[in-house]
Amino acid sequence: MNPLKFPFEFAQFAGHLKFVKRAGWLRFAKIKSVESVCDHSYRMSLLSCLCLQDFNVDLAKCLRMSLVHDLAESVVGDITPYDGVPKEEKQKKEEEAMTQISLTLNKEMGELLINLWKEYEDGVSMEAQVVKDLDKYEMLLQAYEYEMKYGEDLGEFFDSVKMIKHPRIREWANELIGKRGKVEK
Repeated sequence: MNPLKFPFEFAQFAGHLKFVKRAGWLRFAKIKSVESVCDHSYRMSLLSCLCLQDFNVDLAKCLRMSLVHDLAESVVGDITPYDGVPKEEKQKKEEEAMTQISLTLNKEMGELLINLWKEYEDGVSMEAQVVKDLDKYEMLLQAYEYEMKYGEDLGEFFDSVKMIKHPRIREWANELIGKRGKVEK
């Protein structure tokens, strides 16, 4: 195993996520304080820890995947469907960004980073599918919190619950929707 390079450059990429705002929320004028990509990834990582029980997945892999799934956004920003960037172009930009970031690490760690990110993007494992569902669930939680705090109707985000495949996470999402229905907006 090669020794880990001085992590300064890598830490700078990761730290930049503290300042990248989640662009999907910026479209809503009532939302005054928008979460960062780092905020989102942190809560997703905590939610990944819940996968230990009855999910039959590798918890450590889910946690690592949650931490790196949006790392490319430290270079390219948070590209949303509203930005008009074709999916292929977005993927290319993000892959180039991940390659750039991986070069700040030794070969072994850089490959691990790229492989985790690609596995997530391709959804090829149970862990990737669970983390993708957690990504959607975390977005629903954030939408709910913004509705409660700012009175903004974010119903369009709740339509994504049908894209959640894992039965437990779908159950969580449906409970949240039920909670949302009990509160006047």
